[in-house]
Amino acid sequence: MTDNICKFVPYDHHDETIHTLYFVYEQNFDALPPVQMVSFYKLCIVVSGKGVYTIHEKEHSLKEGDIFFVFPSVSHSIRSENPENEDERLQCIYVSYLGIRANQIMEKIKVSVSSPVYSGFSGLIPFWKEAILHATKGSLDLISESVLLYTLSFLCNDDSDKEDTKGSNISQRIKKYIDENFADPDLSLDAICEHLHYNRKYISSVFKKHFKVGINEYLNSVRIHEACVLIDDKMTSVKNIAAKCGYSDQYYFSRVFKKHHGVSPREYIIGEKEGKI
Repeated sequence: MTDNICKFVPYDHHDETIHTLYFVYEQNFDALPPVQMVSFYKLCIVVSGKGVYTIHEKEHSLKEGDIFFVFPSVSHSIRSENPENEDERLQCIYVSYLGIRANQIMEKIKVSVSSPVYSGFSGLIPFWKEAILHATKGSLDLISESVLLYTLSFLCNDDSDKEDTKGSNISQRIKKYIDENFADPDLSLDAICEHLHYNRKYISSVFKKHFKVGINEYLNSVRIHEACVLIDDKMTSVKNIAAKCGYSDQYYFSRVFKKHHGVSPREYIIGEKEGKI
């Protein structure tokens, strides 16, 4: 196996628990941009090789059986320790995710940017490999969420499940409104404030607190994910894809898309056609 495996998880805009977005078998980190930033969490397991994970200017060694986390809106880099040696090249499988419940679990297991790597999980590697290789479009959401929650369960060491109920409920209302209206090009922070009757500062802070990502970043994440789904469903017009995802300016859409995926929508479409994505 030499090519990456990347499968898109169907996005249920009405589910308010936890959302898995991508289930990826990444086998060539050194082909990715040296510094990255995403708008969601990633739970990664090292299946082979050795590497270095740099976050907040601190380097963390990676080896087979390690689990590590990537955090929303935090710059990071991941590279092989010895990229010239193909047998030692870093390979990982990861699930990306977000949601109110996701944030609660992350708080429960006390995962933080300062301690993002956990060792001793080699026994989970066959489970992860079998899951991604056998996942189909119809089962991908269930399998990816099951892998995520099962793995997180090994890190739980606190039975408490504290929640700011008011903030959580308001955050869910904001998220639901975005999920249901992301295709509206006029959707903005002001429009959300007007709809929910809260001021900008409060809306922004409560959403960031519960989702660990800003409203505009989340909106773009939903729109770009929808764009990938449309491309996966064989839509090829960048202009039409942009319009269906809420972008009135296709060039701005292309810039946002490239920021998320490292390639333009046109390059992504070509890669999809050729089976490279």
